Amino acid sequence: MVLGYIAAITSLLFCALGLRMTKKFLNPITVFCGLWFGIFFLSSMELYNLNPSSTHTYMCLFIGVLMFFLGFVANYYFIKTERVVFKNITDTGYKMYTPRYWLLYLVLTFLLIQSFGDAVRAIQAILHGNNLMAIRTLFKDSSADARRTIGNVIYNLITGPIEFTLYPLCAYNLIQKKEKIFTNLTLVLLTFKTITSGGRVTLIYFIISLVVAFSFSFYELGLSKDELKQKIKKYIKKFRWVLVVFIIFFAWVSYSRSGDTLFQDTYYYFSMEPTMFEQWLEIVDTEHLIGYGEATFNGILFHPLYLIKNIAAVPFPKNWESVFNMILRVDSQWRHISTHGITANAYASVFWYFYIDAREIGIVIYSFLFGMFCSHFFKKANKVPNVKTVCLYAMVLFAVFDT
Repeated sequence: MVLGYIAAITSLLFCALGLRMTKKFLNPITVFCGLWFGIFFLSSMELYNLNPSSTHTYMCLFIGVLMFFLGFVANYYFIKTERVVFKNITDTGYKMYTPRYWLLYLVLTFLLIQSFGDAVRAIQAILHGNNLMAIRTLFKDSSADARRTIGNVIYNLITGPIEFTLYPLCAYNLIQKKEKIFTNLTLVLLTFKTITSGGRVTLIYFIISLVVAFSFSFYELGLSKDELKQKIKKYIKKFRWVLVVFIIFFAWVSYSRSGDTLFQDTYYYFSMEPTMFEQWLEIVDTEHLIGYGEATFNGILFHPLYLIKNIAAVPFPKNWESVFNMILRVDSQWRHISTHGITANAYASVFWYFYIDAREIGIVIYSFLFGMFCSHFFKKANKVPNVKTVCLYAMVLFAVFDT
């Protein structure tokens, strides 16, 4: 598909512009457009009999990338970041933040206890020769019967969302050599989650967090340029080996899940988004479903609506429930992505959620706002790097990666 290659080349150009504008490799434009450069390029190659995508599909996705770029630029150049002067600042001029570790330890303890039994079972299964795909299937089937238990309710509403703040903070403390007990316990939780889910998402999030923490956190120290260079050189070897260890762990998890089809599966992961977007777009159109913002902000709306339904016995709003069920179907229903019958779930891309809410106009508006949102947190981390801004920006990159 020619349009796919054009979109890929343009996305690569946006990558270079983002690097030139910000002077930082880990800026949202370079990460986001670099990711979509790979998707557009690999999808256009149509290897392993990947289903081709239509011109309309590539146009929708490219418009989303373009509007993200424009949204970032609009915020980066035309919206000033408020500068607030605090009394409790250090000599370096940075506000000091101290995470509420008592709360984080409470959440961490609950998560470790909840996942310990599954981790023991997973390790036993691995020792008996099972791969992570078999373990993933085992726990996915058994978890369906436990979704309504009090432990899972607490996880879905409270500890689950907080869990994803632990990994950036752990990476930050690892780089800064702080809170060793908290860091080690979080690494144990990361291991538990990886082997019991058979997934790589939490591992990817942690690797992203490590890179962000290393790239931004040193500037909080208030050192001179020469002192900063010496500090970075001192830690770069250690950081390199830590990163290598987690990349090897990631590679083992990937091979354990995919086996001999690792390269084919990896190709599909970074190329099937257009065909998945197209198939689910057609389903949304057929069912005449419009979300009016309910798909894009589903993660925020779910929790209060869930509580209202279960405490006050008020039913879900009908349209929101239809949108929510559609989102669940993307994860649970497997679609053909190749002419050889290969199937996959999810991977409809963030632009599909925007499409549900307002069709092509939704892609234009929400992609622009998403670009502004990412730009805001990038500027904060870049201008005033501290534990708060660096960890928040790492979580923003989680969202960018998930697109």
